[in-house]
Amino acid sequence: SRAREIMLNYVAPPFRGSGMTSALLAAMETQLGPGIAKLGSTATALDFYRRRGWLDDGPPQVWRGITAFPLRKEL
Repeated sequence: SRAREIMLNYVAPPFRGSGMTSALLAAMETQLGPGIAKLGSTATALDFYRRRGWLDDGPPQVWRGITAFPLRKEL
């Protein structure tokens, strides 16, 4: 399996809870194809990704002043 990374997955606040973020994530996962995907989640979005099958992949890291929680998922 080759590693792939999702860099950003944000929607404007008025669209939160509308299913748009889930739809964007599903589209990105499909586009990446089979293999191990990785991303760095904010603390706010951590439960969102975990509910969608993403697993912890190491300790939190600071990236450009933002704490990112590394996650991975076998697609």
